[in-house]
Amino acid sequence: MALLTNIQNANKTTGIKNWPQDDRPREKLLKKGARTLSNSELLAILLRTGTRGSSAIDLARKILKKFGTFRNMIHTDTHDWNEFKGVGNAKVAHIQAALEIGRRFRE
Repeated sequence: MALLTNIQNANKTTGIKNWPQDDRPREKLLKKGARTLSNSELLAILLRTGTRGSSAIDLARKILKKFGTFRNMIHTDTHDWNEFKGVGNAKVAHIQAALEIGRRFRE
């Protein structure tokens, strides 16, 4: 838990690229598999970047706090995302495309 707190404090100023490699979402996915990642980590991979002072993980957490679930995100339009600095139409399209792929996979 202390490691997670240290990482959370460090990412506010340094970003994910300065985290230990095994703690970075993309590297963790490749090494341990997608099932080992939290929803925030999975969403952060889709977001790719955060903003100054806010990592992709921070941004993903804010998004998940608003929408609650990935299922809720699929029923949104771009206006629902306006409050998130750094999330423009391209990132919304990227996320919604990934969610639609997941939905179709279940068919």
